[in-house]
Amino acid sequence: MKQVANWGNYPVSYSTIFSPTNIEELRTIVLENKHLIARGNGRCYGDSSLAKNIVSTLGLTKVISFDKENGTLACESGMLLKAILELIVPFGYFLPVTPGTKLITLGGAFSSNIHGKNHHVDGCFSNFVNSIKLLDEFGNIHHLMPTDELFKKTAGGMGKTGVIVSVEIQLKKIETSYIKLRTIQAKNYAEVIQLMESNKNSTYSVAWIDCLASKKNMGRSVLLLGEHATLDDLSTKIKNPLEVHKKAKFSLFFYFPSFVINNFFVRIFNFLYYHKSIKSTNKIVHYDSYFFPLDIVNNWNRIYGKKGFLEYQMVFPKINAEIGIKSALELLTKYNSASFLSVIKAFGDKSPTDYLNYPIEGITLGLDLKISKRVWFLLDELDELVSKYNGKTYLAKDARINKNNFEKQYPLNFNNTNFQSHQMQRISQLHQNILLVLGANSDIAKAYVLIYISKNPTAYVLFASRNQNETDDFIQKNRLQEKVKFVYFDAEKLESHADFVNTLEGYKPTEILYAAGYCPTNTECFTSFETTQRMVYVNYLGAMSILNQLVEDDNPFLKRIVGISSIAGVKGRKSNFMYGSTKSGLIAYLYGLSQKLKERAITVQSIAPGSVKTKMTSHLKLPFFASSPEEVANVIYSKRKQFQVYPSFIWRCIAMIVKLSPRFIVSKLE
Repeated sequence: MKQVANWGNYPVSYSTIFSPTNIEELRTIVLENKHLIARGNGRCYGDSSLAKNIVSTLGLTKVISFDKENGTLACESGMLLKAILELIVPFGYFLPVTPGTKLITLGGAFSSNIHGKNHHVDGCFSNFVNSIKLLDEFGNIHHLMPTDELFKKTAGGMGKTGVIVSVEIQLKKIETSYIKLRTIQAKNYAEVIQLMESNKNSTYSVAWIDCLASKKNMGRSVLLLGEHATLDDLSTKIKNPLEVHKKAKFSLFFYFPSFVINNFFVRIFNFLYYHKSIKSTNKIVHYDSYFFPLDIVNNWNRIYGKKGFLEYQMVFPKINAEIGIKSALELLTKYNSASFLSVIKAFGDKSPTDYLNYPIEGITLGLDLKISKRVWFLLDELDELVSKYNGKTYLAKDARINKNNFEKQYPLNFNNTNFQSHQMQRISQLHQNILLVLGANSDIAKAYVLIYISKNPTAYVLFASRNQNETDDFIQKNRLQEKVKFVYFDAEKLESHADFVNTLEGYKPTEILYAAGYCPTNTECFTSFETTQRMVYVNYLGAMSILNQLVEDDNPFLKRIVGISSIAGVKGRKSNFMYGSTKSGLIAYLYGLSQKLKERAITVQSIAPGSVKTKMTSHLKLPFFASSPEEVANVIYSKRKQFQVYPSFIWRCIAMIVKLSPRFIVSKLE
């Protein structure tokens, strides 16, 4: 497995990457693996091309045909737009639609159905695709035309229909590789929207927008209008009118400290950028600086620091554009959140709006937001805002939209296939913050559930146990019917665990608490092997079985696993060594699991609560300083870093004494 992230460096996936170089290799990979997604150069921002198994298309880079007379080009899907431009520009052709970077693949352009700066005139990338070849989950190759339903599902389909093998596109004829650029200042968001409307016949249109300006200057902008320059437009100083782009001039070899991108810095940058432009100006620029200004710096995403950033792009229909943009800018002010790079564009009505296609006629706003604690609250409100005004968020840049808002924005979806990105898993989740409690009728588990729900308003709990009656009583007593779901689970029946994991589809947990436990006396264990066997299964083997399967399940959301062990597992004592041996095994297992999952950023902890006043220990004589279930639950919630956790300083000391004491002392401990 390899750590993988897309351009925003968030989220991180731990994936197996396959790199086929031909169709037969690709077919074998697809047929032999589950939960796949195709990935090009990783220039999308969220998790739309991340999965347990990733099929890299970067080895599929052959040019199949280039008809220079009719301007058609067919290439394998892994070819970068950069390489395509280097091939076609010298022959007087340009890409019909291009995004803000030339470092994406041809397959990625179609799968995301990119919209570019000319959508209001020309529509999306798929409008210029003559045909594609698609490999489905059964290994079949489909040759698809624009009239085919599967073609429409694949355009903007985010990889759900299969792996795009090749694409044939219709190119745009140009005389030069230069752009006639007209720059216009706008005092606020309303004026720039009006300017885009009054200049809707301009082929290319994009505006930089100041998201920190307020009051009458809210959303002040610089509109950049472009047309392909003709030979007559060029200065005689330009020797090569069809010059292609040059290599990047700079490279960032390190991540900036996270504090570099802050409101103060962004305000200064915005002030200088806005005021460096006079009210209106015209000039000739190369296509590289107009379409791909950020490509001049390799790894520019590192300026946001190691935590990364989120690109959030939304579109509002024409009728709601002004109020939608205004409300979005007000939310940025409310959360005091700076967007270092923000753009606004107009969308036309020339693109499909079914399935997962993003553009609708209206205005789109894109924001770059550094990862921070407050940004999640901002984005939750933006999601609600976009849904309220019948807009959409762009899935190629999404990293956290929930099922509810997704279904409001994309009502015409289609069935799941074996091609499942982490994004597709996430938006099929009924809840985003799920706690799975195994052995949920434990008193400690119940106390933890109450604390967890009280601390997390959006939390949802899967209550897994054998006794539904007891669970129902607990749920009704605490009025948790909307927050808790019962799932049957038997720790002893190892053969049932695979089916149990399958029932969690749509309920992938972010946190797991293994609280199942059985504590017979030594005498009971010596007189009944059935009792001993049950104890071993519940306390140790059941935990290994179910947790192994849960961590191997394709669950990108899992962040924490907690197992309730015991101080009895620190060292065998004659009073309870049978029980202690199972807990010792559990501690050793959890410790090893914590090392295995460290690279996946999943925390694993062992909670040794000491003596606790519960129904499981009701037959035992407990010390006066025995903990309550609520005390242990509070510690489980608050202590989230160290592996071994104790409910109090007293129990930590007792554990150390037991661990370090010589045998003759341990033999006297009761």
